[in-house]
Amino acid sequence: YSPEILELFNDLTQLCSEIRKRLEDERDKHPKKLPDIPTDYKTTEFGKLYQNIGLDKDINILKKISWGNHDDETLKFLEERLETGDPNAKARELRSRMEQIGSIQTTLQKAINSLSPQEFARLKKLNQDAREKRKIAIEGAQVFRDDTILQGIGTDTWRAMWEAARTYSTTEAYKEVRYPNTEANSYCVLCHQMLSGSAKQRMNLFEKYVSGKISTDADDAESIFNSAMKELPEVPTTDDIKTKIQAAGLNHETWLPRLNNTWETIGKIIDKINSNESFLEDELLKECQKWIGELNSIVQELRLKVSQLDSDRNIFNRKQIESKFQELKARKWTFEQKSAIEKELQRLELVKGFEDWIKETNTQSISRQAGIISKKAITESYVNRFNEELNKLGASRIKVELMNTRTEKGTLLHALSLKGLDSKQNPIQEILSEGEKRIISLAAFLADVRGSNSVTPCIFDDPISSLDQDYEERTVDQLIELSKERQIIIFTHRLSFLSSLSSKCDVNTICIRQEEWGNGEPGDVSVAEKDPANALNKLKDERLKKAEGVFSEKGKEEYRPLAKSITSDFRILLERIIEKVLLSGIIQRHKRELTTKNKLTELLKINEEDCKLIDDLMTRYSYFEHSQPDEAPINLPRPEELREDIDTLINWIKDFKKRPKD
Repeated sequence: YSPEILELFNDLTQLCSEIRKRLEDERDKHPKKLPDIPTDYKTTEFGKLYQNIGLDKDINILKKISWGNHDDETLKFLEERLETGDPNAKARELRSRMEQIGSIQTTLQKAINSLSPQEFARLKKLNQDAREKRKIAIEGAQVFRDDTILQGIGTDTWRAMWEAARTYSTTEAYKEVRYPNTEANSYCVLCHQMLSGSAKQRMNLFEKYVSGKISTDADDAESIFNSAMKELPEVPTTDDIKTKIQAAGLNHETWLPRLNNTWETIGKIIDKINSNESFLEDELLKECQKWIGELNSIVQELRLKVSQLDSDRNIFNRKQIESKFQELKARKWTFEQKSAIEKELQRLELVKGFEDWIKETNTQSISRQAGIISKKAITESYVNRFNEELNKLGASRIKVELMNTRTEKGTLLHALSLKGLDSKQNPIQEILSEGEKRIISLAAFLADVRGSNSVTPCIFDDPISSLDQDYEERTVDQLIELSKERQIIIFTHRLSFLSSLSSKCDVNTICIRQEEWGNGEPGDVSVAEKDPANALNKLKDERLKKAEGVFSEKGKEEYRPLAKSITSDFRILLERIIEKVLLSGIIQRHKRELTTKNKLTELLKINEEDCKLIDDLMTRYSYFEHSQPDEAPINLPRPEELREDIDTLINWIKDFKKRPKD
């Protein structure tokens, strides 16, 4: 509560708050757009500078950041050194690569050397010599075969048979006789028949042919050629080439086609030698020397790196290099944000202006002056009203006092404490009951409201919660008293509270219900809370009229639920008529007290016919509230019966109210 003298401070405080809000809104239209620094750079020197942009006015980060080609080279050099990991392990890895590349080089060089024009000519000559000597031997054998009866003499098969016969003769048949045995009475070791003169002559000719120098020369020439061919390199498969490339750490896409094509050409050249074809030096073999040169360059680079690693083994300080490398990367990243930093510095300067203005809207000095005046202007009058409200609410036995606590935004705040007790050691909320806390809160609120010059509406949410009967009745009286000067809106779910209010004043009641789409849907109050006569008229004019239409158009099944609802509410209204009309409201449900003043004489109007009418209606309409027996169910009344009973009761109420007391 604030008296008029303090409204100036309240208005000033509110105005400062509004200005502050507008300034904050304008300031917030210029948010920080500076990119977030990567986490890895935050602890570096430039990372800290970047994060503190604008905080340290003596440091101009733009003068500290720079970057050039030399910095790029230094960064690359440090990155390469750090990538080596353990110098010893890396050196061993590079030496292994050098060995694998050297193996590829050696194999290729050997293959190229073995297929040089000179070597190709030599191999071709050996092949030619073997072919020519074999031709001479075959031609000589042909002349010999012309004198034979059977074909195939001199072929490989025949020669194999001849050598087998020789072995049998010298080891089994004629051990001491030179093969073939053509002495007297000798037998053929193949057919075991005695050799005739011509047969002996043919056998000697065969042996002379087989062991002749011509055939031996051909065999020797072929052996020399085959030995020379075995010296040529073996062409590896594609998978073998891939394995060697991987082991050597070479680029797969570059070296696989090179080596594949080279070995394919080498294989073709070897095939040409075997087939005694001519050979022109292939261009790919010339390129192969180029590949070997490139491999040699790679080996030399690896050798230099190994040498560097061997040196680093003694002087390499990884932690120091990592720190320098990280600092250098942070500086480069910060330099790349130069444009954003310039914009951020401009934004900070703009925001600083708003911050300075916002400080000027501080309300501490206003609150301080308001507190000084409120101590003189508020406390005494408010305390008097508070104690007065406690008495009206029947809580005078609760000895409480109002104490100043603090001033907030130009308004002095108070707290309640029990008289004679230390409020810090004995907090009021730990001593009083829930009902006592509620009644004190109501007294404080009502004292505040009555001290205000405003007549704005007041809203209460179940104000009698936790209150006993005495406090509840006093609260109802004070709310009714307050309603004489301003609108009072009360939310409650307690029917006794509603009944108490309704019995003492006119209440505009609105029921708030829950629907599928949500809570708070306004609606009509229950039948039990309405004026019986008005409720009967509404029942007849609205719901019964609708039921009559359904009965005539859709039949009994559609009519039944409507009739059941009407009979149920009619039964409830009968009870309310007994309470409010017949018994003049002396005793009512949800109402604790008996109200007899000026009402007992109303009972003199009751006669026997009234009792019979009410008994008859109560009896008949009570049946419909209970479940019906299957053997003899009681049918719901037809529309015309309902209308007749409702009209009867409406007319009785009118007559009873006009009836003089006997």
